Amino acid sequence: MNTTPRVYRSAAIASAAILAACLPAGAAITFANPGLDGTPGYGNAPTSWLGIPNGTPYSQATTADGSQPILLGPTGFNVANGYFGTPQSGSTFAAGIYGNIAGGIYQQGIQQTLSGFTVGETYSFSFFQAVVGYSGAQDDSGSWKVFANGTLIATTAPSTTTVAWNAPGKPLIWEERTVTFTATADTINIAFLSYDPEGIGTVTEDRTLMGIDSFSPIFVPEPSAAMLGLVGALGLLRRRRA
Repeated sequence: MNTTPRVYRSAAIASAAILAACLPAGAAITFANPGLDGTPGYGNAPTSWLGIPNGTPYSQATTADGSQPILLGPTGFNVANGYFGTPQSGSTFAAGIYGNIAGGIYQQGIQQTLSGFTVGETYSFSFFQAVVGYSGAQDDSGSWKVFANGTLIATTAPSTTTVAWNAPGKPLIWEERTVTFTATADTINIAFLSYDPEGIGTVTEDRTLMGIDSFSPIFVPEPSAAMLGLVGALGLLRRRRA
C-alpha cells in the first residue's frame, strides 16, 4: 500500500507536471546547411540561405549591389582581386563587404528563418568569423551584427588578421563567436550582416570584407529559472517527507 501522505503526493505530481511543461520542446534547432556550402560567386548565397536586400530596415546597404551576399572558396571566384580564402570547414564560406564604395554603402550578409523556438526561452549558438579582405576592402579587422526578427541581438567581438588580402592560398584566421538570445516567437528569422566598429571606410584600407562559416545547432544552454525553482521545490518536499 502507498503510504505517502496525500498532500505530498499531490504536490509532487503537480510539480512534476509543471516541470515537464517547462522543459525545452524537442532537440536543438539546426540551421539548414550549417557549413555554408554552395557555388562560389558574387551575389550567391549558400544553399538554403538568402541574402539581405537593401531597404531591409536593419541593413545599412543603400544599393542592390551593396546588399549582395558573396560565396567564396579556396580557388575563387576571383583570385586576382582577392575573392578567395580557406573555409573553416567544407568547401565554401559566406562573406560580406562593409564600407562606402563610390558613395554607396555596402553591408552584405545572409539570413535564414527557423521554427521550433519556445517563447521566453534562452538559446545559444556559435559560428566562426574571419577577416577575408579583397582588393577593394583591405581593413584588417571587422565583426558581424546578428539580428533576430529584425532586432539586434549581438555585435560580435572583432577579429583581426595579419594575412594579406592577396596572400597565396590565403589561410584565413577563423575565430569562434557565441550568440545568446531570448526567443520572442516560435519562428525566428536570424540574419548576419558584416560590420566594422571602426566605421564605414571610404578607401580600400578602411573597408572590410568579413567571412562567416560553420554554424553550431541552436540549443538551450542551461535550465530556465522556472525549472530550477521547481527542482528546488521537489527537493524540499523530499526533505519534509524524510
